[in-house]
Amino acid sequence: FVVSFRHSLFFRAFLPSVEVKSGSNNTISGVLGVIGIFWNTHRGAIQGNGMIDEKLRPMVGMFHDSAQDTILIGNIAAGSERSGFSGPGISCKLNWSLPNEALSCLAGFWFDGYTIAKNNFDCTSASNFLFWKIYMYGIYGEITAGTTVKINNISIADAKVGV
Repeated sequence: FVVSFRHSLFFRAFLPSVEVKSGSNNTISGVLGVIGIFWNTHRGAIQGNGMIDEKLRPMVGMFHDSAQDTILIGNIAAGSERSGFSGPGISCKLNWSLPNEALSCLAGFWFDGYTIAKNNFDCTSASNFLFWKIYMYGIYGEITAGTTVKINNISIADAKVGV
């Protein structure tokens, strides 16, 4: 089945605040997230304690996709302690029509190499994003060999590293 989550607001939520765990062609549209708190830094927790998937969980996004080809349209991640968006990206054959935005986050988009490998993607993409006031990476990913990554229509301002 397909899930659609639209026109919502959340404030001060643990990361990932919106997570799609399964299925394909789910839609998250018009959602504003303000202040995403990483569970392992909240109230003095020990960094890394209980950490799995060490290349993803430390930077899991406010909006995280563990499924396949989840469509993100016009969402805003404002103030994430980690990334604004994370996941495997979408098939190179698809394209998001409205931009998603991340501001005041540690990273803009964090590619989830675990899900890319699990789904055997041959080509994945991130497109139509605006990232600004990003502390570290606009887009980051450690992608396994054999996967083509396409990045289209991305605007990054005020980040230490773009892509």
